[in-house]
Amino acid sequence: MKKEAFAIILEEIRHNFKAFGEGLNGLRDEMRSGFKEIHKRLDRVEADVMILKIDMGYVKGMLRVHEDRFQNHEVRILNLENS
Repeated sequence: MKKEAFAIILEEIRHNFKAFGEGLNGLRDEMRSGFKEIHKRLDRVEADVMILKIDMGYVKGMLRVHEDRFQNHEVRILNLENS
């Protein structure tokens, strides 16, 4: 009787471990899928950041051009006021 009870308990433990292992495999698959999605989104964010960096470079360049123009206008105005 003890051997049969022990065998039943062992079988139950084996069954529980199998179910636990299958659950881990499912979790592992979900994690892989989730990380793939995160990597895709991160790639898109990185691409967007690169575009923003390029755009900011253009904006900075245009600001320098306009700053130079404003300085020239300021000099001309001062010259006109002093003449």
